[in-house]
Amino acid sequence: EMFSSPTSPVQLPAGLAVSLRVQALDTTGPSPWILAIVGFAIGSYGTIVGIGGGPVILPLLVFFYGWENELLVATSLFIVLLNAASGCAGYAWQKRIDYRGGIQFTLAAMPGALISSFTHHLVNLSFFNVIFGIFLIFLAGYTIFSVGRVDKTIAQKQAMHKEAVAEGYRRVRFMDRFGVKYDYYSNDKLGIALNLLLGF
Repeated sequence: EMFSSPTSPVQLPAGLAVSLRVQALDTTGPSPWILAIVGFAIGSYGTIVGIGGGPVILPLLVFFYGWENELLVATSLFIVLLNAASGCAGYAWQKRIDYRGGIQFTLAAMPGALISSFTHHLVNLSFFNVIFGIFLIFLAGYTIFSVGRVDKTIAQKQAMHKEAVAEGYRRVRFMDRFGVKYDYYSNDKLGIALNLLLGF
């Protein structure tokens, strides 16, 4: 006995038709011009602040298309991948990348990212939205309150230098293509621990 799916002209055996679920995606959305402008803005912002644009892309995909959790995450990750690759190429040309830190933080995040890609369907969508909303609030608060921490006095820099040396932080020193010198300390242990968690 054959079965014809209402969303597909393919003839299937009745036994297989029970387990087959074809779901049409909602492809309606804003015009290509609006998407291009929004994409340019997100790409620029994500590259400048170093987050790839993911926290901005996800809410927009929900607003424009209302996709399910799995499709949202997969599409957002692909967009962030392309955005990060282009931004990385630009920063590499400017010689502003700490390759050692980038590689070890990436390796720390990869196991969690791989595991979550196979277990994301177990997360309830409502719970995911709440957690993601809390994350966005935390990110906004951190960004606002860290503005005054960029410019530090000489005394503050000396105190931070002593603390970093005492804690055994890794010192990073290099000069970019434009002759600007960078000299700072990286808490690699904390970075690796955070990336082990944030990889999920």
